[in-house]
Amino acid sequence: MRIALGIAAGVLIAFLTVAVVEWIGSLAFPVAPEPLHRSEAAVPLAGVPFPAMLVVVLAWFLGAFVGGWFAFRIGRRVWAIWAVAAAVVAAGILAIMMILHPMWMQVAAVIAPLLGALAAARLPRPAALDRAHGG
Repeated sequence: MRIALGIAAGVLIAFLTVAVVEWIGSLAFPVAPEPLHRSEAAVPLAGVPFPAMLVVVLAWFLGAFVGGWFAFRIGRRVWAIWAVAAAVVAAGILAIMMILHPMWMQVAAVIAPLLGALAAARLPRPAALDRAHGG
């Protein structure tokens, strides 16, 4: 039960982290509400500045990192981190399926959350958790 709670909390925290980072990014890099040129209307993300796209990738990374860390702390299993990362990857893939993203962002939708999970998994663990779970 503790593991399921950890994963559920981790996924919720991951999605909240993604939303907050993307919101901050939208404040820092506002997007034009309408295409500047008629030809840009057919190109999704045409009016989005490159730094704003980088913020989205950072949000995917941080979502998996923070959510994975919480999932581990609550569920006390390292694989809970990877379950959260899988949810962030799934959400990223859904996003790129709904709105055409550049190829580098399509790749980043998978790579960034996995790197975030890897970073969370490599964080030092409290000694009490290591002793309790033989790890």
